[in-house]
Parts: sequence; C-alpha cells; structure tokens
Amino acid sequence: MTPKKSLLLDEIIREYLKQQEPIGSESLRLSLNIKISSATIRNHFKTLVEEGALAQPHVSSGRIPTELALKNYWRKKLLPLEMLEFESLKKIEQSARETGIFCALRFYKPNFLQEVVSVGTRFLVLGFEEGEAVVKYSGAMERFLGELVGLEIRDIRKIAYQVCAHELATKLDHLLEGEPVLTFGLKELAELLQPSREGERLFHDISKGKWLDTLEEGLYFDRFIPRGALAFIQQIRVEKSAAKLMFMGSLNRNYEAFYQEALA
Repeated sequence: MTPKKSLLLDEIIREYLKQQEPIGSESLRLSLNIKISSATIRNHFKTLVEEGALAQPHVSSGRIPTELALKNYWRKKLLPLEMLEFESLKKIEQSARETGIFCALRFYKPNFLQEVVSVGTRFLVLGFEEGEAVVKYSGAMERFLGELVGLEIRDIRKIAYQVCAHELATKLDHLLEGEPVLTFGLKELAELLQPSREGERLFHDISKGKWLDTLEEGLYFDRFIPRGALAFIQQIRVEKSAAKLMFMGSLNRNYEAFYQEALA
C-alpha cells in the first residue's frame, strides 16, 4: 500500500471510530488537511475495497474499515513501550465507561525472591521480601528455583506457568491473592463474551484478574479473544503507584480517545 493510500485509510478509520457510522467521500474530504477531490477519494475507496481494507454495508452508504484494517491500525497505535502516568483513577473509570470498554487494573508492590531454603528432602521454602511459599522438594526444583533468586514474584509465576510447574504457580497465586483487582465495565465484558461457548469461564478469569497475572504486556486478538474484539495489557502508574492495566472491547471502540480522556 502506498504511503498516500495508507494515510487516507488511517484517516477513514479515525473518522469511523469517532462517528461510528459509514464514512462518505465528501465528509472525509472535509476532515482532511490536504487538498483532494471527492472523486479522487472515491477512486481510493474502490481500490481499498478491492484490497479488503474497506467494506460497503449498503449500496448507497459510505465505507467502513474491515476487521483486518482495524487490527492493523491498532497494531500501529497500541504499543506497551511507554510507562504512562495517570493522575486519577477516576478518570480511567470515566473514560472506560464513555468509550464502552471493559477495564481491569491491579496495583502492586514489587516483591522479590530473596532465598530458597531446603527443609531436609521434604520441602523447599521460597523466602520473598514479603511472605513465603512452600513446595515439595526435588533436586531439580531446588536447582530451578536457585536460578530464580532475585526475580520478582510475578515474573517467577509467569515462568512457572510456562514450564508447567503447576504446584509452584498455584502457591504463588495464593501468595498474591491479597492484591485487589479493580474493574470497570463488567456489563460490556459480559456482552462481549456472550457469543463464546466458554463465556462464563472467561468472564470469571478476566474479571478476577487471571489474565492480568498470566499474560505478557501487549496487544491480543483472535486466539482466545472473541472475534471482532481486542485486549491490551501494559504497565502504568496511577496517582504515583505502580499498576498493571488491561482493557478489552470491540475493535471499533475508540481507544485513542480513551487514552486522551484518561490522561487529560
């Protein structure tokens, strides 16, 4: 896709996200900061439809971006590279409600593994800065845990899930249970998951913070996200406290507006 056509597609998507209705050539021309005729825009519309980036719901209507175009757009816009500072939790809640998305947030205090102590050949005690966890002894587990000393508890739990160390992962889950999960937009989450055969289980896991705990920062589609939706996870700071944020909603929600409102 040429740079000019790519910029035009981005503008179509931005207008669609704002208006939530098909975009016509004349309304798009008025929103652009460049001189371009409606006829030229219509020609680009035709090409973008042929390339699968736009669709025309009705013969007489404007165009809307396809799922593929929206996914590619959010891949460019939603990047967990920057630690964002939010002044107010209330603004996050308000912005999530106005955008029509589900939002989950967990505050946390870093908790590092300081030592691993064997109790004979029966147990291994993991000593964290705050709290302890006990697992069954094995030489392999002792060597494995020895390599994890100095890591943060959430990173260790993530590794435990990755290598299928289920007892260790479960014990760390219990140690972290005291950290509350704040959620906004449970109604939106329920509606999003309703078509899924596993909707009830997913609703429980997501609303209780399991995805916050187990998923890496980043943007998610398709594999375990309902079709036509996305989920995004990143580290943030709210009112000067460290937290992990997840939001989830339809592809056609205006996530740029969510950030603009929440960060204002």
